[in-house]
Amino acid sequence: MTQNTTISNATKNNDNIISIGELIKLVEWTSINTKYNEVSLIGMRELSSNYLNCNITPSKVNNKKNTGKVLTEDCLVSGFIGNKFKVGQLRELSVDTPVAIESGIIPFVINSDLITEEFLLRSILSKETEQQAIAMALGTISQRITQDFLSINVIVPSIEEQNRLCKEDTRKYLTDADHKQLESADEFRKDVHMKKHAIGQTIFNLNNWFKLLQQARKEGNGIVDDSATIGKVNKTKVSEIYDNLQLSIAKMQQQISKFDIGYGMQVEETALTEFIEDYISKHQSPMFKFVYDASSHHASRTIPCFECDFEKGEYYETGGNIQEKGDPLEYVNFSKEALSIIFDNIINNACSHGFVGRENSNNYIKIEISDEGCDYIISISNNGNAIHSDLSPGDVFTYGRTSQNNNNHFGIGGYEIRKLMREFNGDAEFISQPEAEFSITYKLKFTDTNIIYA
Repeated sequence: MTQNTTISNATKNNDNIISIGELIKLVEWTSINTKYNEVSLIGMRELSSNYLNCNITPSKVNNKKNTGKVLTEDCLVSGFIGNKFKVGQLRELSVDTPVAIESGIIPFVINSDLITEEFLLRSILSKETEQQAIAMALGTISQRITQDFLSINVIVPSIEEQNRLCKEDTRKYLTDADHKQLESADEFRKDVHMKKHAIGQTIFNLNNWFKLLQQARKEGNGIVDDSATIGKVNKTKVSEIYDNLQLSIAKMQQQISKFDIGYGMQVEETALTEFIEDYISKHQSPMFKFVYDASSHHASRTIPCFECDFEKGEYYETGGNIQEKGDPLEYVNFSKEALSIIFDNIINNACSHGFVGRENSNNYIKIEISDEGCDYIISISNNGNAIHSDLSPGDVFTYGRTSQNNNNHFGIGGYEIRKLMREFNGDAEFISQPEAEFSITYKLKFTDTNIIYA
């Protein structure tokens, strides 16, 4: 059904067609200052796609920030990301318990007796509202977002009809909740499998380093020299082997500690290149080499050259300059812990499938950052074996789908990659190009970014 048809039907039913700006009043916010040094931060992550379950209180928000716009009174909020609206009901706010909101999130209260809070939030999440927003989406500057939001039209039936529709939604929501409860046992089983899978990855990496240590012992006739170098292609010092064994053991201890207690992953502002550089430094392997150019993902900083006149005790500029690596350019709001798990799965899949049987070859894992519209993309490619002929790209992300005839291999890694990306408002794509130098590529899409278009 098109928007015009819907509005035409609304007219026949004697429903009102009213702009959101006529139904609400925007709430004034206060800039962060020393009084509100660090408060709970509301971002798109905290908003909901379900108006029946969108209450937000400061005590339930774990993110703390000392930047943003501060709200000190209860209100409704809405934001638009990935061509979708999300909403929230901010409760228990006061001067003593404020929250901060990110740019692009609009705070407001009902300013009309023609509509209820619940029905307005329901209307904001409707397809008709979404289509109007997409048609008007000319940029992501906050002022423009607010103007577009206020000019969106919604269908406003009688209060009695609004209450009836919301009650129907509530009954359906409770039924859906019952179904989800019945599915919880299966979700728990999958969660245990994923955690076992992660520990298995670490054991796999430990085993690779231990094999290299055994090789060093064999080449040293029973004596292991810390300064010795092992390997003809990927040369590694014995001392580095010990360091990586220690890192793998520490990682396994961390994974085991989280195995049965459950844990929440926190969203935080993440500089992509800093994350990748740190990950690469901590995940060297005897099986492959990383390929990544960090220089294009940092701002260039020009530093003037100085020399010292020791007799006068003075410094003066020489007229020359030094180009130094500056701040990172690409930022996303994402869980670093989730991103580490995603990278672990992709790297492990390359080692387990792409590089299997070719440990002494020139194996490479290439990482690149790019942008598509308002999204950032991390591409992780390897030059290993192509995907098995029995599998399609969609199968890679399907739980339980695997090309290996092994009862202990559940095809969990790909499932977890997409699950975590979507949990934090992103997505994942698998690309197979058997004839290309890098035959396998994972594209990780991040939608909550620092990209702003005028």
